[in-house]
Amino acid sequence: MKNKAADLKKILDTATMKRFWSNVDKSGGEDACWKWKLSLIPGGYGQFKLEKNNNYMAHSIALIIKLGRFPKGVTIHSCDKRDCVNPSHLREGSHQENMEDMFRKGRHYSQRTEKFTEFIENLRAEDKELLYNILCKQLHKTEKPEKKERQFGSMKGLVKNIADDFDAPVEDFKKHQ
Repeated sequence: MKNKAADLKKILDTATMKRFWSNVDKSGGEDACWKWKLSLIPGGYGQFKLEKNNNYMAHSIALIIKLGRFPKGVTIHSCDKRDCVNPSHLREGSHQENMEDMFRKGRHYSQRTEKFTEFIENLRAEDKELLYNILCKQLHKTEKPEKKERQFGSMKGLVKNIADDFDAPVEDFKKHQ
């Protein structure tokens, strides 16, 4: 469990803030998105390691620095760029507000599916056929990845604390060999 009071003190520490901001690309200027330069989690959000085994979302750290406290609720991006940490693009809000913002801006997966369907319907016949052929090729690939041959003894020296005679037949199983 995170100790928020202790973490807040560490986050607002001058050295931590300097380390945080040194990993942000501010080259676009004050109004642009400030891109997080370090690791991103699979969803595309930046990740900041406060200390060992104590990670925070980079955009949340930026908002904490801006507010001087933990936000009440969630961090909402006005720019919709997950790797953006520009404090002027971030605000605190409720989960409900974040969901309403997502629907209002057409970012919900169901809205993207509708847009894709509309896009397909508006294609010319020859473009639909081309897209269909490309998708079919991708879906029906017959090439299988090469299966690697097992290499006997490839783990030798890597597995520790095993008896020297480990590979010798066990008396109980000799009759099954």
